[in-house]
Amino acid sequence: MDLQQMMETSVVTGGMGTVLFYLYNKADTETELAVLGYLSCSFLIILLHQTAPLFHVSPVKKTEGIYRSVNSQGIWSSFLIPAICVLGNFITKTDDKIDSSLLFVLLTLTLTLVHYNPSNASQIAGALLLLWLKEIFKQQGECTQAIDQTKLWPCKAGIFQEEQEESVLENAMIKIAMLAILGVLLASVLLHLIREYTSKLKFYIVYTLVIGIGLIFGLRRQNPVVILLEYFSGNLIRDSFFKGLLLDPTFLITASLLAFCVMFVIETLRYMDVQPFGKLIEEKYKLFIDKQDEGPLALTPIYLILGLSLPLWLSFIFRIQVSDISVYAGVISVGIGDGVASVIGSKIGRVKWPGSSKTIEGSLASLASQIVTLYCLHWTDKEESSWTFITLVAVTITTILEAVTTQIDNLVLPLFSYTILLLNIL
Repeated sequence: MDLQQMMETSVVTGGMGTVLFYLYNKADTETELAVLGYLSCSFLIILLHQTAPLFHVSPVKKTEGIYRSVNSQGIWSSFLIPAICVLGNFITKTDDKIDSSLLFVLLTLTLTLVHYNPSNASQIAGALLLLWLKEIFKQQGECTQAIDQTKLWPCKAGIFQEEQEESVLENAMIKIAMLAILGVLLASVLLHLIREYTSKLKFYIVYTLVIGIGLIFGLRRQNPVVILLEYFSGNLIRDSFFKGLLLDPTFLITASLLAFCVMFVIETLRYMDVQPFGKLIEEKYKLFIDKQDEGPLALTPIYLILGLSLPLWLSFIFRIQVSDISVYAGVISVGIGDGVASVIGSKIGRVKWPGSSKTIEGSLASLASQIVTLYCLHWTDKEESSWTFITLVAVTITTILEAVTTQIDNLVLPLFSYTILLLNIL
């Protein structure tokens, strides 16, 4: 383990330790304490694997053909989504908490790590994990019997709009976007399986059929074209759009989901060289491909839109008000902080962080830009929790992480920042 990876692991451990400490103080039921213990065991296993080279334990080997060979193991990044899901369950005060699918994902993650690095330490952590899991499933089974099944998935669009008709339309928009994503992913997988000869006719037929069938059976007696036209033309705010996250968040969620679909289709066109667009897209993409994209896929643009959008999507799931600063985690950490760090670091940066190519000047400029943004948001009095101690800690730790991490910063920085910013709501 080199110095840069040690710094990266230390920063992440400090941030996640803060999250676990806050959750422990807020846990008020046995189930929440059990899940918190489960999460702690998971992080212990991940931390042991991340620091395995220090103890001369064989680390997880990198897969050949990896897209970013300069990366360290970065196993800690697999902890972010489970941590956010547990935080969301603490924040969302409803009966349908601690979903069993989350537990399955966490269990699969930790046991997979134990399998690929069966050291004594990870075996012990795995045993502790299973003890926690026993209590969780026992309590989960008792709670499930008492929950009214009709209330397991309440309407979430109400956090954005009070009008019932608008809420129904917003739900339909979100559903169309999610069905589109599902169709795009399934169609891409199908095309990859039959790609012995990918003609443009086959490409468009497969995408049209898969997405069309998904929309027809998913919407049931609703015309997606009519819904889209009605939604986009039914609100004057969308004709003169400004600060969409606050004025019309459902529109922004839908637009970001569909934008992700478009980016995925474009990359499929380029990767499979579907004529006549494949060569053209390949030529244009050369200007935007990150130097770390070493494999056949150009993932940097997709990672960027995911990083900017995930805090918004997750806040929608957890019923978090869009006025909370956590929703802006992607914009602040990547759109502002990372962008300013790149410009200033490349122009005037001289002093580099130990073991890193990033400069201290760039990091200081990044931190300053994020603090100024937070102050401006606080001054407008439109965003909650934009000027708190936790928020300042979040941007500071995220700035240091940006300087020392070798992971996909467009993706991990927003999720890491979002995780800490959620503590404002607890």
